[in-house]
Amino acid sequence: MLLRHSSSRIERLRHFGASVEEYTAIQPVGSKYDFHHHLKPPINLVAVIVEDELHGVFRVEGVKREGTTCSLGSDEFQAFVRKIDKPERQAREYNLVRIPTRITNWAVTGWKGRERTTVQRSDGKFFDQIEVSLPTAEETQISFEKQVEISLRDSADARRARLANAPSHPSKIQIQTTVFDRNPDVVAEVLHRANGKCAECGENAPFIRRSSGTPYLEVHHKIPLAQQGRDDVANATALCPNCHRRAHFGPLP
Repeated sequence: MLLRHSSSRIERLRHFGASVEEYTAIQPVGSKYDFHHHLKPPINLVAVIVEDELHGVFRVEGVKREGTTCSLGSDEFQAFVRKIDKPERQAREYNLVRIPTRITNWAVTGWKGRERTTVQRSDGKFFDQIEVSLPTAEETQISFEKQVEISLRDSADARRARLANAPSHPSKIQIQTTVFDRNPDVVAEVLHRANGKCAECGENAPFIRRSSGTPYLEVHHKIPLAQQGRDDVANATALCPNCHRRAHFGPLP
């Protein structure tokens, strides 16, 4: 099943401190969202879409408990339900297990003009037209870092349970890549001027390149090319790997 949550509902949900996972897990009995609808094949996998991005893929592992839309869930979730002023209905809280995937946070297309249709089962009219857009290499890395942050915030027990069932070899994904046709003379001149020393920390290059026998430093653009930075010597500097990583991921100067 593809389940696309309303952006306005998600905004309200987060305002009350409830989670998208809880909102997905608690569904009215017999509704189009019900994973075990008595008139339809049971749903085993659900892909959750939030703000036209893939929030996550979950395996439906049965019903955790039954009650009503106003009695199930956390206090934060119940406050959210009262706020949206929906009639109380019989409901099920499903046990959802997140399946690790590198396509989390990737853009989802194919829903344009069909915003009022929030659910597509595998036999739905436009299920096969829903696609995940190919990201750039940078977007893939950002998505992966977000998933690491989510995992760090999770409990150690939950993380280790996922690790116990995780595949040993990663799958391959196709990405969209755009690269700049950089000037090799700029790199060569910056490295020549550096004379084997990092421009930031002043230390010697950490090792010698196997291929050329020259000191290993990395050329960094002070204003990134993606932000209209110039590919010239004035906008480039030679850094050791540690200082280069700090320039990209450390605190702003």
